[in-house]
Amino acid sequence: MLSHPFRRELSATLRLAGPLILAQLAQIATSFVDTLMIGRWLGPEALAAGVLGSTVFFTTTVVGIGFVIAVGPTVAQAFGAAEIGEGT
Repeated sequence: MLSHPFRRELSATLRLAGPLILAQLAQIATSFVDTLMIGRWLGPEALAAGVLGSTVFFTTTVVGIGFVIAVGPTVAQAFGAAEIGEGT
């Protein structure tokens, strides 16, 4: 049996995660329906082009997010080491 504090924390976590879970499921459903529509009505060439474009976009986005995420710690380290001045 789950202890009372654990049950309370689990409930709070699921309450916070609920909208995120629903948003993720909606995104997956949208991608699935898009794939079905492209493949059925436009053919295999259009489906292949859509998948290629989606893959390139996703890869570019992930690399861009990686660069943006790396800026924060780099600036914090430079600021903490007092390497940020007026000329830099």
